[in-house]
Amino acid sequence: MYNSMKRLFDSNQWLRKCWLMVVLLTSVAVKGQTPIESYLEWKRQAKASYMGYKQRVRNDYDEFRRKANAEYAEFMRKAWSGVKGHPAIPLPEEPLPLRPPEVVPEKMPVSEPMPFDDVVPLHTPAPVPEIPLPDVDDAIVSTYHFEFYHSDCTVHWDKSMSFQLADFGEATLADAWDSLSQDCRYDLLLRDCLNIRQSRALGDWGYIDFVRRLTTDFFIVDGGEAVLLQLWILAQSGYKARMARTEGGRLLLLVPFDLDVYGYMYVQIDEVDYYVLGGDGEEQLYILDHAYPGERTASLRLANPPHLERYTSDRRTIVSTQYPLLSIQVSVNQNLIDFYNHYPRVDGNWDVYARASLSSGVKEQIYPRLKEKLHGYDEQQQADMLLNMIQTGFSYATDQEQFGGERSLFADESLFYPSCDCEDRSILYSILVRDLLGLDVVLVHAPGHLFTAVRFSQPAEGDYLKLDGQRYTICDPTYIGASIGQAMPECREAGLTVYPLR
Repeated sequence: MYNSMKRLFDSNQWLRKCWLMVVLLTSVAVKGQTPIESYLEWKRQAKASYMGYKQRVRNDYDEFRRKANAEYAEFMRKAWSGVKGHPAIPLPEEPLPLRPPEVVPEKMPVSEPMPFDDVVPLHTPAPVPEIPLPDVDDAIVSTYHFEFYHSDCTVHWDKSMSFQLADFGEATLADAWDSLSQDCRYDLLLRDCLNIRQSRALGDWGYIDFVRRLTTDFFIVDGGEAVLLQLWILAQSGYKARMARTEGGRLLLLVPFDLDVYGYMYVQIDEVDYYVLGGDGEEQLYILDHAYPGERTASLRLANPPHLERYTSDRRTIVSTQYPLLSIQVSVNQNLIDFYNHYPRVDGNWDVYARASLSSGVKEQIYPRLKEKLHGYDEQQQADMLLNMIQTGFSYATDQEQFGGERSLFADESLFYPSCDCEDRSILYSILVRDLLGLDVVLVHAPGHLFTAVRFSQPAEGDYLKLDGQRYTICDPTYIGASIGQAMPECREAGLTVYPLR
């Protein structure tokens, strides 16, 4: 039953097809009517048929949710299984050069392909499920204003919706779940949360973060009520999540992700790592391990930065030493920096940072000027100019020096913090080359180093990789003064791993 329902609700294409059939069936003009009258009658019938079908679909989905929640509450009443928590995985420590090397004048190396050991396939996260929004009267409850990283968000909530758990026993929690599922005011709250997820382009982590902060704000003294409401909202929103009870008398939210996360305690359930949000240390946990129909694992791969209200940082100037005409002035959104500062650490998965791109606000500031200054040069000259701007326009510091530990930066962060390392420069350079020059770029990892390689339209001289029959020329944003085609000598024979970004 659920699989067939999911195929319907995961996409609106089926609804459009049904509406098209209605259009075709009602397109015959009524005898005796003028063309305009026929069109208006057709439009009225088509709209009525579409709305009727849409309502039947909503009713079917509401019935599906009612049964799913009733089953979930029933499972909740059973004894929860015990499991021991694992301590958080520490961030890896990778040795990096204290200062980036400068190129030694040398002849351009002979154009021979550099060997590499592995290619990490590009992962595409599952699409966000389209949940039919509950149809609830807005007037039944007042609105509540909440700031998410200083960005105003409005949901329907009032004090009468607050609840208090007498204890954390299975029966008490199951009764509370039933109450949430049968009260249409919480459906209205769910609808608001889903709308904010879409309008703010929060992504999976952003949505989870939003739900946790919002529900915590609802309860002045949280005895676990916020965690139960978080689990309820995330389950209805299509996310895989679990709840745990500690021996010390707390409720905790557990969420798996599509990547390994550092810094969070976790538990393993059926060989899946569930990260404990809001918990720390090794504890004995009792897990509510029951799948909500249609749940999917949250992805930490951002399609784009979230849309947060703009609070601008100080402007900074970045200029190329070799091509001083190539200079930019830029400020970034401090709210976005704060959002990234709380983003889970997934170091080693550099495609996450590269594919998130730059924020629209930064692109609006720097892209027109860069395009203007690059105009008239061929693509290899343009790539070389951008390369020198990254090499010489940013100061270098290791993550240990700047943050006290390993940390990859999103591109906006590289434009905000005083310094950046090889990973951050490569991520930023890959975005600029793809966006401004329209060229394919891969990230290349050598022991202790990350750089890029670019597929030009015409072969370029120097070091390159041969991937899928295509030539990718080495462009190293941390090898100071190096032109395209010049790799650090120690990287030419190192064990390389390639990360495609297409």
